[in-house]
Amino acid sequence: MTYLFGSVGHLLLPAKSSVKTVYDLKGKTLSMGGPGSGSAKNLTNLLKHLGIWGSFKAVYLGRKSPEAMRNGKIIGYNWHPGLGNAMIRDTATMMRIRFINMDAPARKSGFYKKFPYYGPTVIPAGVYPNVNVDTPTFGTGSVMIANKNVLADLIYKIMTLIYSKKGMKYILSAAGKVASELSIANVLKLINAPLHPGAVRFWKEKGKKIPADIMP
Repeated sequence: MTYLFGSVGHLLLPAKSSVKTVYDLKGKTLSMGGPGSGSAKNLTNLLKHLGIWGSFKAVYLGRKSPEAMRNGKIIGYNWHPGLGNAMIRDTATMMRIRFINMDAPARKSGFYKKFPYYGPTVIPAGVYPNVNVDTPTFGTGSVMIANKNVLADLIYKIMTLIYSKKGMKYILSAAGKVASELSIANVLKLINAPLHPGAVRFWKEKGKKIPADIMP
């Protein structure tokens, strides 16, 4: 139906940590995020692809990760939210942190070719307190999907509501700054499955050119 907004890989550690790359995780304990979470799945995919899965201890502490890192129980933690995430901001306020470059190994290993729904992105300097350098990383996006058997008229009405002034206002208030990516300019970003016919009708009316490979 439509792209919503991106999730960005944040692998953070204390600024003084000896871990400089993902390959330095060997023998360490890392919180992957919450059990069964998208955050955990995303990093697991990368680390398995790089051949380093199993060389460190993976734990799943979720929102208890910042406290565990401050107490030295884990070397760091992984989280895949939108940029400016409140939990990571709070962590950076309480202690000096830095992020690991995950884009470099992803590029070199062919990760993006094997998993085309991931792509390179950057955590810009200044987004988090006392983190004053850009950090290349990887990310993915959230997309809205529908069963292909749902009536096209219903999907069209849903799309019309989402992109109305009222719909956009509600989404921005509910999801916060990350939802600012939700715009007509970004609608087909990361979409690699066929669009629903109702969505095709909506986007054609908005003047969007739809690539042939995602037509229903």
